[in-house]
Amino acid sequence: RSKQSIYRFRQADPSVFVGKQTAWQPYPADAPVPYPEPATIALDANFRSAPQVVAGINFIFEQLMTPRLGDTAYGDGQRLVCGAPGDYAGSVEAHFLPDDTAETDAAWIAQRVEELVKNGEPVRDGNSTRPVQYEDCCILLAARNDFPAYVEALTARGIPVYADARENLLDAPHIRPLIALLKVIDNPAQDIYLAAAMLGPLFGFTDDDLVRLRALQRKTSLYGAVLAAANSAEPDAFTEKVRQFYTRLTALRRMARSVSVERLLEEIFASTGYLAALGVMENGTRRREDARRFASFCAGAGSGGISALVRAIDAAAQAGSTGQDTVPSGVHPGCVSIMTIHRSKGLQFPVVFVGDTARHFNLSDTYQPVLLHREYGAGLRLRPEQGESMYKTAAYAALASVHAQETRSEQMRLLYVALTRAQDKLILTVPLGMTKTGNPFAKAAAFLAAGAGETLNQQAGSFADWLRAALLVHPDGGVLRQLSGNRELLFVQTESTMAIKVCDDAVQLSEEIDTDTPDETPETDPALVKKLRQNFAW
Repeated sequence: RSKQSIYRFRQADPSVFVGKQTAWQPYPADAPVPYPEPATIALDANFRSAPQVVAGINFIFEQLMTPRLGDTAYGDGQRLVCGAPGDYAGSVEAHFLPDDTAETDAAWIAQRVEELVKNGEPVRDGNSTRPVQYEDCCILLAARNDFPAYVEALTARGIPVYADARENLLDAPHIRPLIALLKVIDNPAQDIYLAAAMLGPLFGFTDDDLVRLRALQRKTSLYGAVLAAANSAEPDAFTEKVRQFYTRLTALRRMARSVSVERLLEEIFASTGYLAALGVMENGTRRREDARRFASFCAGAGSGGISALVRAIDAAAQAGSTGQDTVPSGVHPGCVSIMTIHRSKGLQFPVVFVGDTARHFNLSDTYQPVLLHREYGAGLRLRPEQGESMYKTAAYAALASVHAQETRSEQMRLLYVALTRAQDKLILTVPLGMTKTGNPFAKAAAFLAAGAGETLNQQAGSFADWLRAALLVHPDGGVLRQLSGNRELLFVQTESTMAIKVCDDAVQLSEEIDTDTPDETPETDPALVKKLRQNFAW
C-alpha cells in the first residue's frame, strides 16, 4: 500500500502503486475468477485498531493526506474501515506540552505510563479486557538520537524499559570501514573518512603512518598528502605503501563510474580479502553475514550510483534504519518499549505514544551542490565568472522544490505508519509552539479559514505542524481554537472523539503571551493605503 511506503532512501517509489491504482478499474463484486483484466481491490479493513483509534486516524489524515502530500487521496478505498470485533471503543488523546525539548516530552510520557498502569486502564485481551501492563506500551520516535532521555525519564519512575538500540548495522565497527571507503570513493577530499578507511583493516595504515604522511604535506588535505607521496620518487617502503593505496583507490573510483554498486563491493571484498579477515575474528560468522547483508542493502539503495548510495546511507542513519532484513519482536515482557517508527512497521501495541513530534524534517537533499532526480534530471548551482558566491539555476530551484515535496510526502506516510501501530489507545504529544512572537494556531486558523489548508501543510517542518492544523478543526479542539484567537473557525464533522488537552504549564505560557499582545487594532494610515493601492494597481 502506497500509504506505508517509508523507504525512499532505498529508492522505494510509491508512484508505482499509485499508477496501477489509477490505471486499473476496481475489482467487480460479482466478477468471475480468474478476472481477465488487471483490477484493484481496496484493502481498507483494519482488524488491529479499536473503533475510536480508527476514527481518529481517519480524521487526521482526511485533513492532511492528499495526492501532493503523501501521494494518496485519503477518501473511499483509502480511508480505514474498522474490522475489529467487539464493543471496546478505544481512545485517542492529544496532549500539548509547553516546550519542544525531549526531556519535557519524555517526562510527560513517563508520568502518563505510570498513571495508566496505576489506574488499571483497560485494554483488550481476546473478547474481554484486562488492566494495562508496562509491556503493552510502546513509545515511537522519528529517530533514535533522544532514546536516552526517554529511558532516563522512565527509569526515574521505576518503570522497566527496553530501548530498541540493538546494534545498528551501519554503526557496527566492522561495517564502518566499508562505509568510509565508499564515501572516499565518491569524494576523496574528506579527511575524516579517508583517515578512517586508511586506518581500518582494509588497508592497514597506522596512526604513525598518518602522522608521517601529514608531516610531508602540512598545508594541504590528507588526500593531497596521499597524492604527493604517491607521485614522489622516494624508494622507501612507506612511500611504496602509500603508492599502492592510491593506485587501488584510483582503480576503485574509476570502476565506480561504470559498474553497479553490487559489483563494486564484490571487487572490494575480493581485492582486500576483507571477508576472509572478518571470518577469523571473534564472532566471525556473524561479521561475515553482516558484511553480506550490508552489500545487499547497498545493492538496493545504490541503484542510482555511488553518490546515490552515500546519500542513502546518510538518510538511513538519520532515520534509524539499520539496513537489516530482520524484524524485531514487538513486546518485551514487563518492559515499556522504545523504538523508531521505521523499526515499528509491521508491529502493533495496545498503547502507542507518538512523541518527539517537533523533530524537524531532514531536508538536506535540497541543499546538495548537485541535485538529481530519476524523472526530472539534474540541477546545478553555478558560480558567475566574476563572482565567488554560487547561485541556483532554474533547474536547481525546481528540483529542490520536488525533493522537498517528496520528503514531506515520505514524512506524511511515516506519520501514518506511526499512528496505525496502535490497537487500543493512541496518545500524541505535541509541543504548543507558542512564543511571544509567534502563534502557530493563529497562523493555521488563518490558512484554514481562507481554504488554504493544503498550502499550509506543504510548508510544514515537523509532525507537530501537521497535528496542530488537523486537531484545530476537530470538534473536541475548542481549546486550540481559543488559543488561535478564532473561536468561530468551523470544525469538521466526524465520528471521532478525542481527549485534546493543553498542559497547565502550556496554558500559563499562552496567557503570558496574550498579556503582552495589544488588544486594540492600530489605526489605518490612509496615505499609506492609497500609495499601496497605486503601486499594486497593475
